[in-house]
Amino acid sequence: SRDQRILIFGAGTMGLITALFASARGLRVDLLEKNESKIKRIKPFVETIDSTCTKEIHAGEYDIVINCCGDFIAFAQAITKLDKAGQLSFFSGISKNESLETNLLNLLHYKETVLTGVYGMTRGHIRNAIPFIESCKHQFRQLIQDVVSLEQVPGLMPRILAGEHLKFVIDLQQQFQKVHSADSAPPHSAEVIVDAALST
Repeated sequence: SRDQRILIFGAGTMGLITALFASARGLRVDLLEKNESKIKRIKPFVETIDSTCTKEIHAGEYDIVINCCGDFIAFAQAITKLDKAGQLSFFSGISKNESLETNLLNLLHYKETVLTGVYGMTRGHIRNAIPFIESCKHQFRQLIQDVVSLEQVPGLMPRILAGEHLKFVIDLQQQFQKVHSADSAPPHSAEVIVDAALST
């Protein structure tokens, strides 16, 4: 319902798209992101969905908490932020060989938590996503950092894996030239590629 409060852990690409989807349905969304530079970078996107993105949040008792990052500490915190009979969506896998206190796991029982897992997608999911993407072109363009050639990818990978960027479009046919730095706003070429992808 529209009165439900949603908390999303991780403001990467999937966290932002999830927030966009929930906001488009009139739900109240908060985002948590540990990377301060990313919080600043995504501020224009967050403002378009009338949401907030912070490094810490003291509020609790959320109806839905969605884990969109691989940090096991975030998963542990997600459990504590749920209201009774709330829903925890385990979207992202967490880092391997970590330990969680059983007291935290017991909270799933005491709070009567509904735990759901999400993995992969179907053709039906993709068909349903296309109208949504079409209606939110502006926000999806903001998720593209730059259009790059295949040769540039190895140099970008360390920063991508460190979570410093959102998405790059690899122009395999080299139809577009790089016209700006990776830290500035998406170029016209990115808009062209997004529009072309949405129209196919």
